[in-house]
Amino acid sequence: MEQFASLDILFLALSAIGFGIWLLIRGGDATVDAATAIATKLHIPTLVIGFTIVAFGTSLPELIVSINANFKDSPGIAFGNVIGSNIANILLVIGAAAALSPVIVNRKDIKLDTLKMVLVSVFLSALLLSGIGIPAFVGLIMVLALIGYVGFQYWSSRKSLTPSSTATTTATPASDISTETGSNDEAQQPLWRCVSTLLFGLFAVAIGADILVRGAIVASSIIGIPEAVVGLSVIAFGTSLPELATSVAAAMKKQAGIVVGNILGSNVFNILLILGVMSILKPIPADAINPQLISFDIWVMVGVAILFALVLLLRGKLGRMTGIFMIAGYTAYIVALSYIYTI
Repeated sequence: MEQFASLDILFLALSAIGFGIWLLIRGGDATVDAATAIATKLHIPTLVIGFTIVAFGTSLPELIVSINANFKDSPGIAFGNVIGSNIANILLVIGAAAALSPVIVNRKDIKLDTLKMVLVSVFLSALLLSGIGIPAFVGLIMVLALIGYVGFQYWSSRKSLTPSSTATTTATPASDISTETGSNDEAQQPLWRCVSTLLFGLFAVAIGADILVRGAIVASSIIGIPEAVVGLSVIAFGTSLPELATSVAAAMKKQAGIVVGNILGSNVFNILLILGVMSILKPIPADAINPQLISFDIWVMVGVAILFALVLLLRGKLGRMTGIFMIAGYTAYIVALSYIYTI
């Protein structure tokens, strides 16, 4: 009887996964269309929109999951979620986007954001290695640093772009956005309706991710996957699905600015905002952090961030073959997790 009950629960969990994926796809598509329309109307580069609004919205699942985990005295899961999500964002999300359609960016436009992502990743590794955890005052500094940088980015983009050039995105002229994205109707809508669509899209990806993660956790517990691996893989993968949904949708619509801006911004938000807010609400002691995160996963995150930055800054392009190699790298990381955390 118990076996049948477990099968029923597993079926419901798999159904939740399917419904969550559907919400993510619909929400991701709506988010990209609305974000590009808003960028056009306000003469803001889509890279800025991707780094701020879209990145914050797609980081909401990580924020919700991590704060809940910290309040339930499981900060290790929260750290695993952030670190695992940052790894998945680059290897899986950018890899999938590039495999579908080459991602080409202007190296000058992404230089500051790329360096910011690397510096923040190195900062987190240094913080974990210091053995002090994350006190509340450090968390406050992290949040203030994020607010200051986002404000500076917006100010510099508005200052450097003339009215005739503000309609230029990282990879595609804004005048061509409606043609290439198929969102001409969206671009013709009033601003308030575009904002409403954007909020709906972000809400859909957040709810979809939450449903998917809950279903994945239940399914993995029935199947018998170790909890540590679930935190770094299933939860991290699930909370990265909003980035995957929006980035794949943007890649198919030839919006490289949103693809790259979304990932750079999301990785920065994951560290500064999520861990910062977590520690402000409830300081994180050093002994609450899983040693394996410090000895293995944090180094993978930093290494992946540096390699990704080098490719962006030296080439300014990620082709289909590079995307396939990145997906293979993520698969190898998941396999390594299963080995490291079970020996």
